[in-house]
Amino acid sequence: MKHNKRQMKIILSILIIGLFVFIPVLSESLEILLDGDKDGISDALEKYAGLDPKKDECDPTGCSGFYGDEYLVVILDQSGSMSEKLGDDTRMEVAKRVSLKLIDKFPATAAGLGFFSYGTKLPVEEGEKPESGEDNGCKSFVEHQSPFQKLNRAELKEQVSKMVPELSTPIAYSLLKFRESILDKKGKFNLLLITDGAESCNGSPIEEAKKLVMLNSKTLMIKLSIIGFGVDDKTAEDLKKIAIASEGTYQTVASEDALEDIFQKPIKDIIASFQGILCLHKQVDKLLLCEQSRGNKLRAAFNKLGSHMKTPFSDEEKATLIKYYPHSEKFIEDRIQSYSKIKKEGTEGYIKKIDDLSKLLVSPADQLKKKK
Repeated sequence: MKHNKRQMKIILSILIIGLFVFIPVLSESLEILLDGDKDGISDALEKYAGLDPKKDECDPTGCSGFYGDEYLVVILDQSGSMSEKLGDDTRMEVAKRVSLKLIDKFPATAAGLGFFSYGTKLPVEEGEKPESGEDNGCKSFVEHQSPFQKLNRAELKEQVSKMVPELSTPIAYSLLKFRESILDKKGKFNLLLITDGAESCNGSPIEEAKKLVMLNSKTLMIKLSIIGFGVDDKTAEDLKKIAIASEGTYQTVASEDALEDIFQKPIKDIIASFQGILCLHKQVDKLLLCEQSRGNKLRAAFNKLGSHMKTPFSDEEKATLIKYYPHSEKFIEDRIQSYSKIKKEGTEGYIKKIDDLSKLLVSPADQLKKKK
């Protein structure tokens, strides 16, 4: 039992750095892939290549934030309970109004916007029967706007305007499908899941939330925010557990103004990342040289592993390092591409992105007026 627990711990450590989506075997040699400094390269390979396994030699100094593409993604509840009243209107009507305002104002040149919903009927081809769970919305996760495609405001607004409350609340299934959609992607996903109820499809949203953030690395990051829209205390506690499982945030909102305000934090986070990139500009040439040098050292070490030279590794460890070396190489290549893109775009582009996003922020004075 202790042996099995230790193996599971090793696998989880590997998954957390975001390098590997699937590890096919349980083996003691997997210990050779542990990455203490989380720079995308196993400590054993770093040491063999003459690098320091205890620190990321190419870590940017003094510049906080995520250095890649930014996305704001909304997953909106379209379940039957969204037909309940919130003041004079239904929750669905309020959520649609708030969503339409965001779509109208969002600066698509600054970041990608993704929009999904769950709990609605899926189209079924004539003569076909829906799969188990589809008829009650438990297999429902609809993409209205891909975060990776150019924002089509008119089409997205039309789709949101037509939304009606229909079926169940498949939170776990939605997190699963979203995770699958970004497995081969890079960037930071500021993910807002807006729901007026807890999981109702026998899924495990806590487990799916954990799996989602296991993808986090230096080139892919998910920041999950769960928004409880007009929920009771018990539901709020259930939803809070999902947020905690993803190291994300939870917030209960009970008014249209409060729902509008949920976009303030992710927008500020995106702006902070762009400010970090402006800081990064001062050292981007040094970082590019560092990554290229590190890549050359690792490549030389890999070539030695593939030769008949004597190494400090067992045959099994050696085979494991050789098998997973391409993941480390790709990790370095991704960072080089990110830095090259930052250098090419220059500071003016990021200053404009910050200015455009800042227009969506509500000043403290305006927030005070809202409360009054």
